[in-house]
Amino acid sequence: MGQIFFKFLVGAAMGLLAWVIWERQFPVELLDPTWESVELKFVLTLGALIGGALGLLHGFLQGGKVHSFRGLAIGLGLGLVGSYFGYRFGGALLRLFPHDIFVGDYSMAHRIPARVFALAPLGLLLGTAIGIGGLTPRRILVGAVGGLLGGVAAGIVFDPIGGLLGTLVLDLRGGRTTVVDGIPTVQGEVGMVSRAVMGIAIGGMIGLFVGIIDRVTRTAWVRLVLGRNEGKEWAIDATQTFLGRSETAHVPLFGDPNVAPMHACIVRQGQAYFLMDGGSPIGTGLNGQRISQAQLFDGAQIQIATHTLVFMLRKGSAPARAAEAIRAGPYAPAPAQVPAATAAYPGAQAPAPMPTSQPTVAIPPTPAPMPTAGPALTPLDGPLAGQRIEVLQPLEIGREGAGVRLSYDHAASRRHASLTAGPSGLMIQDLGSTNGTYVNNQRVQTAILKPGDLIRIGTTTFRVE
Repeated sequence: MGQIFFKFLVGAAMGLLAWVIWERQFPVELLDPTWESVELKFVLTLGALIGGALGLLHGFLQGGKVHSFRGLAIGLGLGLVGSYFGYRFGGALLRLFPHDIFVGDYSMAHRIPARVFALAPLGLLLGTAIGIGGLTPRRILVGAVGGLLGGVAAGIVFDPIGGLLGTLVLDLRGGRTTVVDGIPTVQGEVGMVSRAVMGIAIGGMIGLFVGIIDRVTRTAWVRLVLGRNEGKEWAIDATQTFLGRSETAHVPLFGDPNVAPMHACIVRQGQAYFLMDGGSPIGTGLNGQRISQAQLFDGAQIQIATHTLVFMLRKGSAPARAAEAIRAGPYAPAPAQVPAATAAYPGAQAPAPMPTSQPTVAIPPTPAPMPTAGPALTPLDGPLAGQRIEVLQPLEIGREGAGVRLSYDHAASRRHASLTAGPSGLMIQDLGSTNGTYVNNQRVQTAILKPGDLIRIGTTTFRVE
């Protein structure tokens, strides 16, 4: 609960800071022509500060400078965009009400709905924009809900606070003296305190609900129980969650040089989760057994060098573990004598079973491929090792390839090479990659392949069948 409350405080503090920056610039007269300009600057500052601060906090809690600065930059940018469009959308909805709803002689019963219509879209789009920075649908929903509730809350209390504290605000700011029914009366804009409450409510609610819904709706997460930053938790809400000592890893594990930059990956396939080693020299342990890949269950212990993490599932979110318990035992990392191989994690297909997986983890065997006369590739390393990839039509290979996706191989380009089957055989063509395409250790631009040839793309090797 400490992190949730802290997110609330950060969001609320940024809302208050935006008010401090711009409040003195608001005109005293309600019909001053500079009013809209100052109000827009206040809203944009509000969005940028809340977005940037919550993005920075999210990155800091995830771990690493890269995540922190990325969260700050994305939060600032998206906060500006969300607050601008929210402000414009709220202004458009105000046209449903009389044009003088906030300056005319209207009761609170009329003003409050109008204020809610004006501020709810601001909170909604600001929260949604901040959620987009999390890069997952769940965080977008979380941000949207928090922002909407913050905007509604601010809209409900804005005018009542202004009415209660109006006299005090006019005494502080001054106003125009007019005579009403023979009585000298000071008139002017009294939204000073209300705007402070608005900023605090929107920022605080976004931070609060991002924290609460983040915690309540997460399906799977890992908790570090041994190693630097013990007790820290990371949600597993992406299709591929990488663990390693790289600053860009989703789960950064610092303090041990034996941890590879991208040591292992948790792959989500439907309701099932698989742990896959990334070809690391010392290997990845699961409940005391070294594995290449294995299915994860609630309570499973993951060992990466000197770090131990517990994989946790929300009750009812996945099939129950097998009746026989997965027993945790001592994990002895293999000596780091083999050069590290950068693996390619498949992003769109279920991991293939490996003979080294635990006996207690049931992974259905992959049927043997049917004989085919067409050309094919067999990966020789990484999690794809041993699979048969038939080339029945033009096929692209790369980190973002439409055919063979090497999303984990950072030595491969996004669109690295293409394969085409023709009358003269299988042809490979480099697509302008950074590190080149190699056939039998020779760099090529195009080449006709024959069975037995070895293709190297990034750090991944394929054999032509």
